Amino acid sequence: GQDNFFVHLLNKYGYQFARANINMVSSRETGLNGDVRIDSLIVDSIQLDTAKVHFRSDHDEFTYHAEVINNKHNPQYVFRGVVDGQLNARGTFIRPRVYDAQNRLGIDVSLNAEMEPHGLRFSLQHGAPILGYKTFSVNDSNYVFLGNDRRVSANLKLQSRDGMGVQVYTNDDNHDVLQDLTISLQNFNLHGLLSVLPYAPDVSGIMNGDYHIIQTKHELSVSSDMTIDKLVYQHCAMGDIGAEFVYMPSDDGTHSIDGTLTQNGREIATLSGTYHARGGGALDAQCNLERLPLSIVNGFIPKQIVGFRGFAEGRVSVKGTLNKPKVQGEVYLDSAYLVSQPYGVELRFDNDPVTITNSRLLLENFQMYAHNDSPLVMAGYIDFSNPSNMNMNVRMQASNFLVIDAKESAQSEAYGKAFVNIIGSLSGPLDNLLMRGKVDVLGASDLTYVLRDSPISTDDKLEGLVKFTDFTDKKAQVVKRPELNGFNMDVVLGIDEAAHVLCALNSDKSNYLDLTGGGTLRMQYNAVDNLRLRGRYTLNNGEMKYSLPVIPLKTFTIHDGSYVEFNGDPMNPRLNITATEVMKATVSSSGGVGR
Repeated sequence: GQDNFFVHLLNKYGYQFARANINMVSSRETGLNGDVRIDSLIVDSIQLDTAKVHFRSDHDEFTYHAEVINNKHNPQYVFRGVVDGQLNARGTFIRPRVYDAQNRLGIDVSLNAEMEPHGLRFSLQHGAPILGYKTFSVNDSNYVFLGNDRRVSANLKLQSRDGMGVQVYTNDDNHDVLQDLTISLQNFNLHGLLSVLPYAPDVSGIMNGDYHIIQTKHELSVSSDMTIDKLVYQHCAMGDIGAEFVYMPSDDGTHSIDGTLTQNGREIATLSGTYHARGGGALDAQCNLERLPLSIVNGFIPKQIVGFRGFAEGRVSVKGTLNKPKVQGEVYLDSAYLVSQPYGVELRFDNDPVTITNSRLLLENFQMYAHNDSPLVMAGYIDFSNPSNMNMNVRMQASNFLVIDAKESAQSEAYGKAFVNIIGSLSGPLDNLLMRGKVDVLGASDLTYVLRDSPISTDDKLEGLVKFTDFTDKKAQVVKRPELNGFNMDVVLGIDEAAHVLCALNSDKSNYLDLTGGGTLRMQYNAVDNLRLRGRYTLNNGEMKYSLPVIPLKTFTIHDGSYVEFNGDPMNPRLNITATEVMKATVSSSGGVGR
């Protein structure tokens, strides 16, 4: 059920489920036995449709079988994961398997661990393991041994027929150090492995590299030389990425790192510095940018609604404690653009340097240019001297700003031209920003918006168009309102009466609203009320083309003075629209003469 102590306890820690059937018995005579089945388990926004665990014990072994199944209706990821395991007096055995939506076996690895007199030995067992749908051969006497003296000894080699391989080995003859471990990757196909792992990001590329770990009684060093050819992260191509770094901790609690990042064989960034663990921890690091391509961050932007183009150069230093770092530096943008293909936006950044002084990013009349070279001027600062309470205060102003200037493409949701005047401000903590301002849409605007994911059915029957629902509930509902934080916006939107907007109700634009008109609207947003819209949009003229089963696809002329009035909920406006079509028909009189 849902109303009990256990469910309330799980909800407190972020767990939810629809149903749970649990039958577990524990005793010193029979051990632990039982079954667990949970339906629609939600863990930190991840939905698992079915989770099952089966436990069995006998006099010397404990075995378990677990399954996680997401069916074809799961909105996130369809897969089936199976784990079989055993625990006995000598050690443990575990065999995980992952099947994809087509029930293809993508991962099958059997790992065995045994206790020995001087440590613990791990090895791969039971035939050829499968990683990323590929079958690997493994050396016969493979092992990773963790000794009681904390020394690691390993000899493990996985190799597929196409040359993809993983090797873990140690130099046991080097008795001058406690650890001498090397991990080597050869032609490692990231997409093949990560595509079968549930909820892993969409990454492709071929990884090659070595990680070398040396540890003495007093020091530890980790060095790496890694390359990923043709790296693509979340459908964003990043080129051939390489990284070299050396990490060394010291006895006094100091950690040192030196690294270099390359793209297509060219150095684009270097990082060096130290971290002191004493007290609250202190940093002293420097980062140098050498024509760093801004497009490298596009894959990390959700759904790539916006992206960056161009390069960044400069030097940034970080000193001080972790809770109050002092950042100094200067970043120079070269041919940098903010772009959005779905919404037809391409804004060019000013080539002036951006200065960071005492952990405060200063914007001194920084400008972004539209296609008509009209600037959007920003002045203010972003203060991150206190990482737990970062804040900003930025003012923005633009006149005759061509915010949208694009031709139609396969990804377009908005195209055409949109000219605006902007005056506004963003202020407050970053987790509770306050936006105030005014946006005027000018009469020269000629914009088309395509409703691609339209909830409007243009060619179905009228079934379900009107539905009566009884919302009365005898049980009182306790409303838990969220805290008043997040983004808070209050913007006045003025639309010139000459502005022309065509709203296509489907992708082929056979159903549409073609409008010329304007008005004044007030758009507000906060964490409690979400988006609210108030005001009247008056239609001067235009036409509507819309098909219903009782009305064929016809073009109606909208009368001057029709309007749409918003009173809060933007999805529930008040409509007062008159649209007519002139019809001609032949009428026969009693004498047989038609008119």
